[in-house]
Amino acid sequence: MRKCVVVTWLAKSPGGETEVNLLLVALYVGPDQMMPVASILATVMGFIMIFWSKLVGIVRRIFGGSRRSVAESTSPQTTSKEPPK
Repeated sequence: MRKCVVVTWLAKSPGGETEVNLLLVALYVGPDQMMPVASILATVMGFIMIFWSKLVGIVRRIFGGSRRSVAESTSPQTTSKEPPK
């Protein structure tokens, strides 16, 4: 059976001493830590949106996919000078 080690710290408060779990303090993520992360994610998403068509073109070249236009997919109609019978 495994035991969980909890590191605590005794903090003095007006009502006496209080036990503080240091792991919870170390894992705290507040807005001041999240703003740089949000800024980096927004920058990456902005570049992806700006260069989206070029990224798709590169992926198509790598995997050999090509989109055929409507004009290529329809067969041309032959025009003859003879009236239909």
